[in-house]
Amino acid sequence: MQNFKKYGVAAAVAAVSVSATAQKVATDHSGDAAIVPYYTAVGGKLTGVHIVNTTDKTQAIKFRMRRAVDSADAMDFNIVMSPKDEWTGYVSKDDDGVFVGTSDNSCTVPQRLASEGKAYIPSVYAEGADEGYIEIIAMGQTGKPEPAYFDSKHVKGTPLDCASVERNFYRVSNAAYSANGGTVGANNVAAPGVHSQSLTSVGCVTAEYLAAADALTNWLASTGTPAAASACTSSALATTWSDSDDEALKVSYFIREGASDTEGGMEVGANAVHIKGFTDSFASGGAAVLTNQVQLNFVTAEGGALEWDPLNFEFPNLAQASGNTGDTTAPRTSAQTSGTTSNADVEAANKAHWHALRQALQVESVVNEWADNDAASADWVITLPGQYAMRDGVCQRYDAEAGTPCGQWTTTATQALELDDDQLPLYLVSSTGSKLSMYDREEKVIADSGSAIPPGIDFSPSSTAEEAGDVDYLPNEVNVLVWGSDDGGVLGSGVAKTISTLDNTEGWASLSIVPKNTTPKAFFVGNDIEQGEFARRATGNMAKASVACSEAESGITAAVYVCSQQEYLDHDNAYGAEQSAYKNVAVAGLAVWKREFASNASANYGRAIEHTMQTSSAGYGGSAF
Repeated sequence: MQNFKKYGVAAAVAAVSVSATAQKVATDHSGDAAIVPYYTAVGGKLTGVHIVNTTDKTQAIKFRMRRAVDSADAMDFNIVMSPKDEWTGYVSKDDDGVFVGTSDNSCTVPQRLASEGKAYIPSVYAEGADEGYIEIIAMGQTGKPEPAYFDSKHVKGTPLDCASVERNFYRVSNAAYSANGGTVGANNVAAPGVHSQSLTSVGCVTAEYLAAADALTNWLASTGTPAAASACTSSALATTWSDSDDEALKVSYFIREGASDTEGGMEVGANAVHIKGFTDSFASGGAAVLTNQVQLNFVTAEGGALEWDPLNFEFPNLAQASGNTGDTTAPRTSAQTSGTTSNADVEAANKAHWHALRQALQVESVVNEWADNDAASADWVITLPGQYAMRDGVCQRYDAEAGTPCGQWTTTATQALELDDDQLPLYLVSSTGSKLSMYDREEKVIADSGSAIPPGIDFSPSSTAEEAGDVDYLPNEVNVLVWGSDDGGVLGSGVAKTISTLDNTEGWASLSIVPKNTTPKAFFVGNDIEQGEFARRATGNMAKASVACSEAESGITAAVYVCSQQEYLDHDNAYGAEQSAYKNVAVAGLAVWKREFASNASANYGRAIEHTMQTSSAGYGGSAF
């Protein structure tokens, strides 16, 4: 028996988690995380995003754009929203590139987005980033009498002090964190920034402290004692954050032709896919997952090595919180004491979290309508969120920064682990036939999933010259299906795949979600990685002096290295018989329609229809395990 589920209006979607606290796709359009399944700035289009803080607390929000081809982190920033606040922004493109724009006064980190109203995507992953999807994650919340609460609170429509809010998101060195024995409320909070996932500080801003030699350098570096720390010892500088409410955010989005209201054109909108209980699995009862917003540090003196930062801006993401514990007192360079959350516990929580999220979003088939006629056309967006978790993120950063392949991780003399073991691509056509069932509105079968492909029915462009049994794929994190049209479809997407409709004009279809790789693996941060260690790259391999990654590369003399840990999602003994739950693919998406009237262009309109998601009883809401 199939369960029919839908992300959106009047949908009943539930999930069974492997962790003590389940994550579930929300039915009421609120959550502590949200996925905007598609954004675009292609062809002059604009994508708007609205985020509402429904709570009486201040929320620290991660806004991350992931490009369509590979879900690389094209741009991310933080939004600090005061109680009952709403932030609005948009993604667009001009001659200088893709940018995020806003006229909103809410505090952002970096602050210049709010103050200047525009910020361009950094160059690292800018290519192809004019379309993709967006992750929005509530990292934590705080209230009275915490400094960040008052600094972000609006006074006559304007936050009190966004500059002070921004200082809460510097990187904090281990030396600064551990000053005075790492006791919260002592000298360590003189350093501004993220001290742990649940503790930030605005820092000491006295003239004497700021004038001290190397003060900023020692805030950000992995070593060095904070200069003149004794000049500021007030615990009132620090803000303590807790797990955001499960209904903290309401997120919606729209896609519009034309970069301004005066240009006119089609506009469609929808609610984001909301996740409830997103951070609950990271710790008992949930925990804040705040991270800093400082650039990654490739250290010249260490041969260009990446200095590991467990609280860097790439966290939190759909797979994990960070490599640091939520403990606010123990130094991050030492093992956690008995009774606190250890790094090993954090690693285990990250794994359980990722398993639970995949289960909440997993889909076996997608159902929606299609059209290809003079009056109406429709594109399907098929987004596969979180595939990046099944690639080595550290190595990917080296590839982007250095422009050279990272190669394979070396662990032992006999085992080399793949850098990329995601579920892509999805089959459109396999050697056994089409994965797409197509019907017209009068029950006519145009294509039948699982059967041989009828002569002439195929995914265009194609020809009879192709050999029988040829395959076709959906290769990207975000894929757009264009039904029959040869003019780029409704969205004009650069990741479009055209589906031949054989002169049929409208109907409905069901796409089976079948990954080519049925044994994916995910990369998680190892449990003994500490801030200030170096991710090394040499002769195409990376290594760490530990049992997990024991072979140090020749010519590298440093004592410690950083490696990712590879986790077998479908063969992890820790989850035993539940592994059948993770063989499916996490999916989000929608159909974007455009209705045109040749005699009256002003009557043209668009609409967004959410996909119906089909799963077996062992998936959404199932009790088979």
